[in-house]
Amino acid sequence: MRKLTLLFVLAFANYSIAQDYTPMLAEVNEWHLTYCFNGNCSEDVYYTDGEMEVQGNVYKVLDGYHYISREFLLREEVEDGKVYLATIIGGIFREYLLYDFSLEVGDEFEMINPLTPFPENGGFFTLVDVQMIELADGDLYKHYYFSPSPGNTASTWNAIWVEGVGSLSLPNAPGGDPIANGVGRVSCAFRDGTVFYTDFDLVEDCSPTVLTIKELENNIDIFITTSQERLTIKSSQRIQSYQLIDAAGKVLLDTNIDGLNETSFETAQFNDGIYFLQIKGEGFFNIEKVIIY
Repeated sequence: MRKLTLLFVLAFANYSIAQDYTPMLAEVNEWHLTYCFNGNCSEDVYYTDGEMEVQGNVYKVLDGYHYISREFLLREEVEDGKVYLATIIGGIFREYLLYDFSLEVGDEFEMINPLTPFPENGGFFTLVDVQMIELADGDLYKHYYFSPSPGNTASTWNAIWVEGVGSLSLPNAPGGDPIANGVGRVSCAFRDGTVFYTDFDLVEDCSPTVLTIKELENNIDIFITTSQERLTIKSSQRIQSYQLIDAAGKVLLDTNIDGLNETSFETAQFNDGIYFLQIKGEGFFNIEKVIIY
């Protein structure tokens, strides 16, 4: 009888933990990352867009900005608090463990950042602190603070996860550097269209957008993709010139074109990382962040 009672208590405890955990993946997720360059700030939008079944598992499709190929898939094992990313590139299927929200202070976790500007194998990080912090809905959620473990030579920055959000860097970069003066930092996150996470030190307002084409303030649509070692720029108005600038401000390309709506260039000569495109056209001048990988 004592064994049955113990089993019941353990089962009930595990059930309670599962119930208390807020999954990272809702029916629809949306993340806004704010990034700044030369004092000017803008944002990228990432979101989940539909589902796909692969090898017996159902995944959410990660979309937005440079993940528009529908080759990046997310799934979650809610009972274990684990989130996986799968990629299908060139017909090759790979799956990575991105997050483990069951970690406790002192645990180590190997950060894998597939297809991001960060090292794909970011090395081991140690969970140094967990804090309960109120989010936009007024409830408390776990914030996980990581530092590189001793001997980690791949990453030199700290990482932050938020329960129900994921990394405060790119959603597929659990070991990413969550700063605005870099790849960017999550400023707003939405679950099923409702604001869940806000950082009003970075933005004044959080409103869901879910756009596949970035609509700029001057109503010029700029669509940038990177694939097969080429970067392509498409514009709703004619482009006259563009410059590719690295994060240190050095101009790497300075190209004039004859009023085209679409142009491209090879990226194999450039290192993986963050760059900026200054695009001039008929009555517009825009700066766009791009990630080459």
